Amino acid sequence: MSSTTLNIGIIGGGISGITAAWLLSRRHRVTLIEKEPQLGGHTHTHILGSGPDAGTPIDMGFIVLNDRNYPTLLTLFSQWGVRIQNSDMSFGFEDKDSGFYYSSDVPRGLFARWQNLISPCFWRLFWDVFRFNRIAARELKTGLGHLTLGQFLQQYGFSRAYIDFHIVPVSAAVWSTPSENILDFPAESILRFYNHHGLLTLAHRPQWKTVAGGSVSYIQAFEKQFQGAVKKASPVRHVKRMTDKVKVIFEDRTEMDFDRVVLATHADISRQILAHPQPDESRILSKWSYIRNQVTLHTDKQVMPPRRSAWASWSYLQIGAKQRNPAMTMSYYMNRLQRLKTRDDYFVTLNGDTWIEPGRRIESVLFDHPCYTFDSLSTHPELDAINGKDRIFYCGAYCGYGFHEDGARSGLAVAQKFGIGL
Repeated sequence: MSSTTLNIGIIGGGISGITAAWLLSRRHRVTLIEKEPQLGGHTHTHILGSGPDAGTPIDMGFIVLNDRNYPTLLTLFSQWGVRIQNSDMSFGFEDKDSGFYYSSDVPRGLFARWQNLISPCFWRLFWDVFRFNRIAARELKTGLGHLTLGQFLQQYGFSRAYIDFHIVPVSAAVWSTPSENILDFPAESILRFYNHHGLLTLAHRPQWKTVAGGSVSYIQAFEKQFQGAVKKASPVRHVKRMTDKVKVIFEDRTEMDFDRVVLATHADISRQILAHPQPDESRILSKWSYIRNQVTLHTDKQVMPPRRSAWASWSYLQIGAKQRNPAMTMSYYMNRLQRLKTRDDYFVTLNGDTWIEPGRRIESVLFDHPCYTFDSLSTHPELDAINGKDRIFYCGAYCGYGFHEDGARSGLAVAQKFGIGL
């Protein structure tokens, strides 16, 4: 890449765009463009405005990272002077129809419902956890081809209890995806993710962390130190390649010209705003779709199991056929995740309107999460080929597993195209 200073526009102020902007601004003129009034994307922190806990920051989007699998993010946080603190990760499940529940806290969470002690269904589930870990670790050595998660579970005869009450809820919770869709996910991608995150073993798991003062702290630290320009509340209508530049046309019909443009948006949005995409760009980006989840901050304990000893950091709520909701419902127990010292208990629930009393709701936001299929994953090896083609670059969490580290890593990958690293 030439050492000439370039004028670069980056569209999308989430972690992918922020990472690319931070690194590229070391050598080039950078303008970070965001459609919302604030930067952050899936980073959203609500500051309680009233009551005994006023002033407390509670995260509703990006919440946790760990010391093993988030090296790019941890390096950025170090550069920005962002403080992190230990968090706690545990998983819980409740089925409202049957009254079955448990959490991964040993032993009191496992047996918070005393009937679990004498339940053959529970003990088969418990045994299958170990069996799944052993089989998955073995099969990953040779690869799983085009097996879906559902086919993998069927092939090895896992119990209905394990499927319905553990592996499907855990996977649906991780990817914020409806439980009926998760069985169609490529098995190898899910198992590799579990393996990388130490979830196929009960020992030597990574230490999970959270941002002290809420994840908005890293946004504030970035903005304070960023040397480029930031243009907020500026939705983009089109991005057009010209003969020797790239033109960005905003919804208000104003325009800006750049030498290079980075599309740090969801794949479907990138496809939508890119005027006259090249065939490879259109084919690759069109294979990605997204699921919309409503995320609500509230104080309603109904979303948690009946006994507090079963409350986990992540708690999956299975509603059953009586209340048909195509989206998955799960809650984060924020007092535990963020180590909140508050009078009230605070929860962040995905798609839980059925259970949350209106008077206990504090804020609701919408987040879109990428869907992983064999088609969409097949684009990963091809993304590099279109990255930088004719002056346009791409980054986003969809370039990896869909998490914050993947977004940061994809922004770094763009910077590396310009010869810039961490």
